[in-house]
Amino acid sequence: MKIHELFPRTHQAWFFFQCLKLRQIRTDIKKIEEKLKIEK
Repeated sequence: MKIHELFPRTHQAWFFFQCLKLRQIRTDIKKIEEKLKIEK
């Protein structure tokens, strides 16, 4: 397998992983905000 054939796949996987991490961070932030609202 040539490098230029392999690269797009690894790039896609990396991009997908970044999207998942961002989504996880957003849900974490929402949970924290809800906790803060409840405490106030």
